[in-house]
Amino acid sequence: MPLPLDAIGRSALLAELRERVGRLEGGGGPGARVRALEVPGLDAHLPGGGLALGCLHEVAGAAPGDDGAAVGFAALMLARLAAGGGRVLWLTRRRDLYPPGLAALGLAAETLTVVAERRQFEQLAVSDG
Repeated sequence: MPLPLDAIGRSALLAELRERVGRLEGGGGPGARVRALEVPGLDAHLPGGGLALGCLHEVAGAAPGDDGAAVGFAALMLARLAAGGGRVLWLTRRRDLYPPGLAALGLAAETLTVVAERRQFEQLAVSDG
């Protein structure tokens, strides 16, 4: 039977687990470059106070039919990231992104590269290279 952890032990264990997960994720571990999204309620819940740069992030709707909300949210957040001079690689299985709509949300076409591939392994090959 495992021994109960005191508050300090739990805190240390959580910190160690977060560090391990960060190393597994690649770019999002301790010391990763992050950019705050300037949405305090959101930044407060993200490791490092913002989105890690130079790594993949996944955004999905909670239920079927939530795709429009997920795309809008992703576009708004990516526009904030790209505003600092960055580029965005958007991987999608669908071919229905609407560039004028993305631009209206602040995601300019010149900062965006879209890969619309139905097979996930091909998307991953693009993102790895």
